[in-house]
Amino acid sequence: MTNIDILTTVMISGFGLQLSLLLIVWKGQCKLDDKVTDIDRRLCRIEGAMAAKDCCMLKDERKLRKVE
Repeated sequence: MTNIDILTTVMISGFGLQLSLLLIVWKGQCKLDDKVTDIDRRLCRIEGAMAAKDCCMLKDERKLRKVE
């Protein structure tokens, strides 16, 4: 084997390793996305319950001034 063949083999194996690691990370990211979506849904429910009971601090003050 010449030096070029060895270099090509090493480069191909390196790219294969990087691709496999990228796929592993990609699969883990989907699980994280599901967890973030679940947390967002829970926070929206809490915010809705607080707004329904008029104890939400996230109101726009300009709208309150117009009402008064």
